[in-house]
Amino acid sequence: MFLSKTEVDLAIKLSEFAFNKALEGESNKVVTIEYKNKKFSFNLFPIDSIANKERKLDLEYIDNKKHIIKDSYIDYILPLIDGEDGLIDVYKCD
Repeated sequence: MFLSKTEVDLAIKLSEFAFNKALEGESNKVVTIEYKNKKFSFNLFPIDSIANKERKLDLEYIDNKKHIIKDSYIDYILPLIDGEDGLIDVYKCD
């Protein structure tokens, strides 16, 4: 199994966040990860607002003329799946 440093670090931080929120009495919530301005943050959402719901890729990330995902999405998602170790080689279309 291959895990990037980012995945391991996020898993630890997410677990700590969830554990601390549980100690504060939070329940029936889902921890989500948000990535903005090259920083990760965690949030809590009611489980019934997320469970069994379909979420589609935001249209801002789709190039309808070329029928491809834009580089902005790759820039967004890559740190979540690849991290600093560079395990994944992504080809960006022009």
